Formats: sequence, C-alpha cells, structure tokens
Amino acid sequence: MITYRENSPPAPLIRMRGVYLLLVAALCLCTAQAQTSLDLVDKLPPYLMSAQLLNNGHFSISTQYTGTPKTLIYKEDGTGNRPVNYTSHIHIKVDNTLFQLPFEVNPATDFPPPVNPLKIIALFRDTVASRPRINARMLALMPGNDSIVVVFTMEPVARPSGGFIRLSVDVQNKGRAQRNVGVLMLVDTKIGNNDRAPIATAFGYSAVETQYTQAVAPGVPDFWLALEGTPLAPGLAARGNLREEGLIVPDIFLFGNWVDDPANNVPGLFRVQFDERTPSNLAYTDSAILLLWRQQQMASGLRKLLAATEIGVSDSLSVDSGDGSGGGGGGGGNGDFLGIAGTGTCLTTDTLSETPCGIAPYHPYQPDT
Repeated sequence: MITYRENSPPAPLIRMRGVYLLLVAALCLCTAQAQTSLDLVDKLPPYLMSAQLLNNGHFSISTQYTGTPKTLIYKEDGTGNRPVNYTSHIHIKVDNTLFQLPFEVNPATDFPPPVNPLKIIALFRDTVASRPRINARMLALMPGNDSIVVVFTMEPVARPSGGFIRLSVDVQNKGRAQRNVGVLMLVDTKIGNNDRAPIATAFGYSAVETQYTQAVAPGVPDFWLALEGTPLAPGLAARGNLREEGLIVPDIFLFGNWVDDPANNVPGLFRVQFDERTPSNLAYTDSAILLLWRQQQMASGLRKLLAATEIGVSDSLSVDSGDGSGGGGGGGGNGDFLGIAGTGTCLTTDTLSETPCGIAPYHPYQPDT
C-alpha cells in the first residue's frame, strides 16, 4: 500500500519542444535515413512492453497493456515537422570530464553539440539469459587517447510484480590510467497523453520536486509510480523499480520538472550535467525522473555494471480516501491499492489476509492487505 499525503490533481500540459528539436535537426543533419533505431516490440504478454533505442543514444518505452499504445517515456515521433528524437538520456562522468549524448546542448551556448559528446559506435542486438536485448555501444575519449567503452542496454524482465524494461549501463576502462566513473540517467515521463504525470514513491505522493539520497534516511525508495491520470483517478500507472534483484540502487533519486521554470529561475532537469542540481521544492508541471550513480574507481581494464534500473506498468489503481479525522484504509479488488489520507492525518490499515508471493493463487495486482 502507498499512502498519498497530497491530492491536488494536476492539469493537462502540452509540451513545447519544437524549437530545440528543430535546432538539433539543423545542426546534426539528422535525416530520416540517418535516424535508424532498434526496437523490442510487445514483450512480456499481457504487459506488451516495447522499447526503442535510437542511433543517437536516446530511448523510449511504451506499452499496449490497456489495449491502446501508450508511452511511458516521452518521445518525438517525427510528426509536426519535428525530427524523431527522444528526451531521455544518460551522462557519463569520467574524472572531471562530463560526456553527453551528441544531440544534447552545450550548457555554455544552449545549442548542440555538447563539449564532450559520447561517440555512438554501433547499435546491436544480443540475447542474455534468454532475454532479447537492444544495445548502444559508445566511446568516451579522454586526453591522451585513453578511452572508456560504454554499453547502454534495454531488455525485458518479468517479475512477480509485472513486466518491465531494464535500463543498464556497463562500462569498461580501456585506458592505461585508473579512472573515476559515474552515471546519470534522465527519464522523461509521459504516461499516455499525460506529460504532467504525478509522481509517487514507496514513501508517498508529492506534487513538488523531491529528492531522496541513499546515504541519508530514509534512503532511496524501493520504487516510484508515474500516473496517467490524477492521484484520485490514476488510470495507467508506470512503475519504476529501484531496489530489486539484478538492479543497482542509485545514490540519488530526484523527480521534478523536465522543462525550465523561468518564473522561479529554476532550470529543468534536462539541463542537469551530473550532481549540481537540488530539488526546488516547487510544483512540477512536466514530470521527469533523475537517477544518479556516483563515481567509483575503475582500474585499467576493469569492466563493471555501474547502473541498472527498470520501468514497467502497474495495473489500474484503486483509491481510498481518509475522512480527515482518523485516516482510512482498505484493500482487495482487482488493482493495486492506493490510500489518500485526510488533511493532517495518516491512513490506518488492518491485515485482512496474506498470501505470500509464489504461492497460488497469489496475483501481483490483488493486494493482500
């Protein structure tokens, strides 16, 4: 059960990114022919998860779980005179050098390309543990021609809690010197048509920018949710796993505005280079998730998985509201349970029955409390 402590429903938002994307097209000569990609399509029935990886390193995830194709991660599909381009990315920091995907902006000029672009060497497919994967191999070139090889991977993963696409970053130090390497991952959430998707975590719902740090209590939550609708009428919910077998818990988890907030002089999360951003504690109007895995030492020749997280779908959610005097509680039904406390109160729950996962007739979308 998740306890929501705020319940102000967000309003619809129409994203305005055309200018930036058109500049990308002009500067990078991105023809339709050059915009090749790899796809995973309708994996893990009934979740029908799809993943797309462009040859510029950007990525997106969608689902047909509800019977209609819906995005979980925002993308431009090439319509409306805008080039095919996605707005989620990874950054690699090697010692004091920050590497970005080649279509991102230079923070000094606000135009692409960045100062230190990752060189996309190849897109390729492989299969590991019977799971089909799509990958982008990239190169970070350091002074003296030392290099760091980066492989970004997307693959379907089935769990008792549902179907997910795992996003991971594998790094190998091919240079002669020891390096300190860290990873940033930005996920631009758009659930169905809602680009202002409300964000909740295992710790509750928040309508303002919020950050959790693994080294500071309560630590990073086990998961996050992004809603197609509102906290009171969630609709389709994307679920991001942060703490599961095979994943690497990020050191920092921050959610807030992808876009700039000029009225409050707050830059959008898409501008974050590495760890310089702190939460504004202001309302977000264009939600996004930022994950950071801090730098760690890598000896010459060492290869290591530095980042791994997952995004999938949660069934339609049922919601119960507290009355403001003593909270509320409940459970059961055909979907995950969300409780919304009354103002100034907390929810109370009673355990009615418990069916451990893995024992029939356990179902991940029929909660036991």
